[in-house]
Amino acid sequence: MSKNGRKELDKESEYHCPKCGSYDIYDLGERFQCMKCQLTFDKESCDSLEDSLILSVEEKLKITEILKDKTNIFFDD
Repeated sequence: MSKNGRKELDKESEYHCPKCGSYDIYDLGERFQCMKCQLTFDKESCDSLEDSLILSVEEKLKITEILKDKTNIFFDD
């Protein structure tokens, strides 16, 4: 752990940011956050998809929000 309490991951980590390519990430368990671009990613997506196909958690939430606003077909209140 570093002085600020974050778990440091070096370039030997199996994960990197699929958007900016940075290895400066903070491990959140099933997810990690890129410290450079501040986006969060699911490790499962990173394990199974090419970088260009991976959406950040923030992007997924925005898509869900838009779908919910446009239709109630898939969502219960």
